Amino acid sequence: MKKTKAKPDGMTGAQFDAALKKLDMTQMGFSRFIGVGGRTVRSWIGDEFPVPKTVALLVNLMVKTKTNPEDMKA
Repeated sequence: MKKTKAKPDGMTGAQFDAALKKLDMTQMGFSRFIGVGGRTVRSWIGDEFPVPKTVALLVNLMVKTKTNPEDMKA
């Protein structure tokens, strides 16, 4: 696993994984929530691909506001 530094507007795979744990969400649960495959989320956590900025923003917002997917349903 590669170690990468988070960009000011992004996050590393380890930071993303820690945020999912704070949200009490599984990788598969989060992948279903945002509509991507489980392998995609694993590739972000494993630093194979960078966590997209929009995903980093969403996860950080959910952590800061203590929001879960159920709160976001219309």
